Amino acid sequence: MKAICFRITLVLTLTLFTMTELVAARPLPAQGPLLWQQTLIGTANGFGQAFSVAVDNQGNVVTAGGTNIGFTVAKFDRDGTLLWQQNLNGTGYAFSVAVDNQGNVVAAGFTEKIPGRPPTDFTVVKFDRDGTLLWQQNLNGTANGFAAAASVAVDNQGNVVAAGVTLNTGTLADFTVAKFDRDGTLLWQQNLNGIANSFDEALSVAVDNQGNVVAAGVTQNTNTGTSLFTVAKFDRDGTLLWQRNLSGTASGFNEAFSVTVDNQGNVVAAGVTQNVGTYLDFTVTKFDRDGTLLWQQNLGNFGLDEAFSVALDNRGDVVAVGTSDRTVAKFARDGTLLWQQNLNGTAANSSDQALSVAVDNQGNVLAAGFTQNTAGTSYFTVAKFAR
Repeated sequence: MKAICFRITLVLTLTLFTMTELVAARPLPAQGPLLWQQTLIGTANGFGQAFSVAVDNQGNVVTAGGTNIGFTVAKFDRDGTLLWQQNLNGTGYAFSVAVDNQGNVVAAGFTEKIPGRPPTDFTVVKFDRDGTLLWQQNLNGTANGFAAAASVAVDNQGNVVAAGVTLNTGTLADFTVAKFDRDGTLLWQQNLNGIANSFDEALSVAVDNQGNVVAAGVTQNTNTGTSLFTVAKFDRDGTLLWQRNLSGTASGFNEAFSVTVDNQGNVVAAGVTQNVGTYLDFTVTKFDRDGTLLWQQNLGNFGLDEAFSVALDNRGDVVAVGTSDRTVAKFARDGTLLWQQNLNGTAANSSDQALSVAVDNQGNVLAAGFTQNTAGTSYFTVAKFAR
């Protein structure tokens, strides 16, 4: 299970590695005052990690991750006071969190029946605004092996959609999307499988204004080690409307890490493709609502360039963040590159990465990740760029 757990999502595993480095790091000179910081630990003062954060309509902050006592979700008020913390029985991690219009909290990840041993469950939970557990759903594949949810979203009706991976007999690890109603009833589950019957997984999920579901991740159609940058759209009832598999000009590693949808139903996904001459490239794509590829942009030199997160502003412009010498990039709605910026530390040949991006109401861009100013030391970094 450890090998598959490492593979469930490159982004989350990378975050786990880098944030462990940050624990002992010195703070950067402040670009703005630190309003508050809270640290949660388990009962044995062991390992803890937050993987996802969301904000409700009142400015309260909800975070999800794991401590040594398991799958953990916590809520703070806008001033940083801990309102509640919930740990599910057993061990596991929450990888994603979202908040609905009523302030209810939904988190997704995996739980273990026996610590450190398979099977694990694709787990989705819902709490009310006060932290009371409303429901928990655990899904597993027909092979009863490793299963996990990597991403969760909530539609306008309060329905919950989660995406991740389940292990199934005959098809191995499958790209899995599941939808639950507001009360936790499973409405539908779809498993997509590449024809290689190898490792397929969904890493990100979003819902459009019509309730259609879009998921992005990776599938494999050959046994040669070549993976595909995969985006799939389902209607509100779970019918697969379209699936697009992209690859670079070189056979190798292609994967979508993040997906979002604009007000017109167009789909934007970001990740990595492998191309001749430039190796792994920071890749952003846009599809119309019917799945037609409108544009694709690959940024990179010869090296490891990946886009980990994507967001849209009010004009439909696209912002993506990732790694290498093009850390933050903004594209117009037609795919024209508007600007690119680097989050560089002062350490030579350092590994500087942006892992998450958001856009405010004025179109300013917020990127979060880490930079290195001295060899072996990483700094928790948040940067804001004008539109």
